[in-house]
Amino acid sequence: CPECAFDPSALGSASDALVAEASPSDGCQALQSFPHGAVCLVQRGACPYATKASFCAQAGAVGVIVVNYASSSGTVMVRSSDDVDVSDLVIPVVLISDSDSQKVLLPGRRVTFPLVSQEISPDKRAP
Repeated sequence: CPECAFDPSALGSASDALVAEASPSDGCQALQSFPHGAVCLVQRGACPYATKASFCAQAGAVGVIVVNYASSSGTVMVRSSDDVDVSDLVIPVVLISDSDSQKVLLPGRRVTFPLVSQEISPDKRAP
């Protein structure tokens, strides 16, 4: 659990928020008609994760769920050198499987998730 390993001030969270699909679905451009205060569901691929998170945040999202359509469940999100500046990005971003995306899109479904919302070195973990 992230809250066990890291200082709570370094955690972002989405709490009891509705989930809405991004349009465009890959989240690689400014979003259209996104409901402010919802968690943004985007498809993996086409652009860096930070770009997706930035466009979701600009549209008023309180968190981002990236759907991994690939059959492998072992994919980890990492920051690439071509990512946008994330120094002011404070919303949490998580990666889920394609099958789990159908569960979070059920009508009225709300989600809550914490995560480390900034780069934290493993040697700076809380005791």
